[in-house]
Amino acid sequence: MNRMRRTSLSILARPGLAIAIALQVAGCADFSAVRTYADDTRKLGASFAAIADTPVRLCESQFMMQEQTRDAFVAFRIDDVRAKAAADCAPVAQDNTHILSLVALLDNYADTLAALADERLPRYSAELKGLGEAVTDLKDRSGEPVVPENKAKAVISLGKLVSRLATERVARGEIKQLLEQSEAVNATTSALQWYASSITRPQLDTYRQRAQLTMDKALPRFEKTEPLAVRIYAVTLVGEQDRAKRLAAENESLIAALARHREATLGLRDKFDKRGN
Repeated sequence: MNRMRRTSLSILARPGLAIAIALQVAGCADFSAVRTYADDTRKLGASFAAIADTPVRLCESQFMMQEQTRDAFVAFRIDDVRAKAAADCAPVAQDNTHILSLVALLDNYADTLAALADERLPRYSAELKGLGEAVTDLKDRSGEPVVPENKAKAVISLGKLVSRLATERVARGEIKQLLEQSEAVNATTSALQWYASSITRPQLDTYRQRAQLTMDKALPRFEKTEPLAVRIYAVTLVGEQDRAKRLAAENESLIAALARHREATLGLRDKFDKRGN
């Protein structure tokens, strides 16, 4: 999951294009469409994971913000406040744990597809080595090659082709089985979209409103007695609002990318079926 969190959020602009390319090349003889789709799916999961804990962090930060701006006579013990914030935001944290399990599932699904569609499929090198020796060493009673030298390479190539296609046939069957799970895959991405829409989006809105309310209502009460502290905190809150605005834009891009991914999942499954793979 840490690998996923390090992935740049800038790839959110790419999934739609990558998926479109995947569908266009689905008619190719190789697994390029599947590899592209798998790679896109992994990037989508990584982008989601990168901001998945946003509701938890903002919930706790909002609680801290509220406690920091209470009247001076209210005791403020940081350890107690942190403990209360964690308790108050426990339901959000629980949702986050559940949703990250679905992200892990999506990532594993993509990794499995990518492995099956890998260009470096087994070639049964030991068997091919034996075939090469058999072709070149097989001679008639006069010592002449049974398989003419100019034909030997063709025979060996046939062996390679048969071995490769046998392996690819297995891979196609397993890929087809995975793509047939489109209902489950789309149910997973729908759950991620629900989280982004119903948990992350409102939490971001609430946090920005709370920051503005703190600046407009709470801080002026301390301006006469703590002017420097008020200014420092006001600058901090402006920065927090800007950060929340950026996260909101990333979250909306993520919601759109999840919708495109569901369409691509069905499209790739249908095209793979039509090819008779």
